[in-house]
Amino acid sequence: MEGSGARVLFGVDAGALLASLKLAKKYKQGGDAGLDFEDRFDRVVFNFPHAGLGIKDQDVNVIKNQELLQKFFLNANEVVRVGGQVHVALKRGKPYDLWNTQGLAHRTSGYAEYNPNPRWPCQHSDGPLS
Repeated sequence: MEGSGARVLFGVDAGALLASLKLAKKYKQGGDAGLDFEDRFDRVVFNFPHAGLGIKDQDVNVIKNQELLQKFFLNANEVVRVGGQVHVALKRGKPYDLWNTQGLAHRTSGYAEYNPNPRWPCQHSDGPLS
């Protein structure tokens, strides 16, 4: 992607995108930094989000992951260009379907389009999931 001119960032806090990007810009420039219009993104992508808290109670786990996604959607609004796109890649099935990602996106930020792509394999820290 970078070879095509895209800017790809890793290690960004999905729940504090604007703060992470300002900090990265300040570090890179060695001074005070804001996020100018030119710094905004055409696409903001969160691949396979998970709170990763090790919670065994499914209901509590769902709530914590919904909170993570809500923070992401709110923050994505601050860093995506007008007319830009916000993407979240998730595995389909339980418990991921219980997160109601589409509903959260719509209620939190007004994002409404939903296009699941079943061709993307999901990996788990313990190996592939079926």
